[in-house]
Formats: sequence, structure tokens, C-alpha cells
Amino acid sequence: MPGLRPIRMSENTAPNRPVNLIAALLLVIALMGAFVIGNHVDRAAADPAPTDPVDPSVRGLVTQGTGSIDATPNQLEFTVTVSNSASQTAGAIARTGADLHKVKTALLKAGVASKDITTQNLSIQPNYDYSGSTQRITGYSASEDLSVLVRQLASAGSVISTAATVAGNSVSVGNISMTIGDTDSLMAQARAKAVAAARSAASSLAGAAGLHVGKAVYIEDVTGAGVPVDYAVPGAMSSLAAGKSIPISAGSQKVTVNVKVRWTLS
Repeated sequence: MPGLRPIRMSENTAPNRPVNLIAALLLVIALMGAFVIGNHVDRAAADPAPTDPVDPSVRGLVTQGTGSIDATPNQLEFTVTVSNSASQTAGAIARTGADLHKVKTALLKAGVASKDITTQNLSIQPNYDYSGSTQRITGYSASEDLSVLVRQLASAGSVISTAATVAGNSVSVGNISMTIGDTDSLMAQARAKAVAAARSAASSLAGAAGLHVGKAVYIEDVTGAGVPVDYAVPGAMSSLAAGKSIPISAGSQKVTVNVKVRWTLS
């Protein structure tokens, strides 16, 4: 038509397609994030954290009990150390090895099982002279420690004497400890006594409050690790010097169990 001119779209009025695509992507990411967060909140609400079985806010009563059983040790463990020195490393190792062979042979002959003789430590090091202005090497020492378990306590004194004297002054004995070989049945008895003690304490407390103790709903063994006992052996050195068996006194040990128990109340 006359007087009309065609309209041309300038660069400023053209659609900005890259901008629109970026905005769409950001919207999708935001929606996905909202879905994940909402789903996590719903799941957390559906699965509450478990209640602590010994939480004092939960109705019930928690008591502790200790049970002990006296028993006589029936086996003994000790350490044999063999050490020698020489001007050269090879000589020290050879001498220590020869003495170790004597000790092991004597132990086996005395009735100690091969599985009960275990190497614990091996050391090879130089010896120094510090008397001058500077230290100097005077030789080398080689030593080895053997852990020995004697399962028959009655023969332990004789075994120790044999091990200590078979290779002369290169041998020393220490770390003597006595233990109970099989504690399973003793532990079972101690556990029963511990639970009974915990129930007695619970009954006393509940009775004072006019309540009655129900069943145990949670039991925890809180027994600490036992500590090996080292025994000094009176007259040991004099017995060795006279070629006699070392006297061994077993005494007694306690097998102890500590428990924590939660009881219902009515």
C-alpha cells in the first residue's frame, strides 16, 4: 500500500535465545534441588534416630553388677633371653644361635610343645666404649628372646631351671606370669553372678520407690581387659646356683565380669 514501509527487526529487538535457554536450565536445576531436599526431609521424619538403650529419660532402671570367681592358675609363661658378644657380628650371631639351639632342645626334652616356644625379639647391635673423648666400637652383641608357655604348672620350676642353666651365663629368665588356661566356664559363672548382683541392686532401688523389677531389656558387658601378673619367685637365684628346681607357688586369681543391665519397671 502506498505510504507504508516494511518493518525491519533490529539487533536490539531480536529474541535472545541463549539467555532464554540458560534461564530454563536454572529453573530445572532449582526444581530438582527442591525435590531432593524435600525427599530427604520426609525420609528423615519417617526414620527417627534410634533411642539409646540406656537413655535415662526412657522409663526403666539401669544397674550394674559384678561377679567374681576365685581360681588357681594352672599354667605359667616366661621369657628366656640368650645374648652373646664377639668382635665381629658373625661371631656374636653364631654363639647366640648355638646357645639358642641348646635352650630349645632342653625345653622340648622337658615337655614343652614346639608351638609354645615363640621368638619375640631379635637384636644385633654394636658395643661402644665411651671412656675416651670419642666413642669407639669394641664388638657386637646378638640377642634373642623366647616366650615359653608351660601348660603343666607342676613342672614349671624344673623347666625354668633347665632353660636358665643349659647354656651357661648367656641365658637370663624373666617376665614370669601365671594364668588360667581355660576360662570359658569360669567366665560363664562370673557372668551369672554379675547379672544376679545387678538384679539385686535393681530390686532394692525399685522396692524403695514402691515399684517392681520386670525383665532385662538390655545387657552390656563392661568388663575391662585383664592385666597379666608378674610374679617374683623367692629363692630363684639360690636354687639355680645349686642346680635345683625353682619353687613355684600358684596362689589364686579372680575371674571377674562387670555388666550393665536395663530393667523394665511396673
